[in-house]
Amino acid sequence: MTQKEETILFYVLMAVGTIILFGMGKFALDTTAERKAQPNWTWNRICKDNDKRAEFIINCAKAANPMSDEEGEDLVEQCQRTSYDLFCEEVKEYY
Repeated sequence: MTQKEETILFYVLMAVGTIILFGMGKFALDTTAERKAQPNWTWNRICKDNDKRAEFIINCAKAANPMSDEEGEDLVEQCQRTSYDLFCEEVKEYY
């Protein structure tokens, strides 16, 4: 082997070694980050005006078409979901 070939082989091996070490380090950092405790949170709905919400549900259920194929319970449940969207605010809470 000539001096030039040995130098090229040396640089190639150093590059491969660096890539391998970088990969091992990244793997170690990724697995450590997964084990760290993440803050737990959940979405909660805060309803400020429950009287208006209740009135909306009653009016919505009254206005529902009684001749439709939908069951009454399903209509009231949909009215409740809609009232949450209209009168409540979603807030992220940590625990």
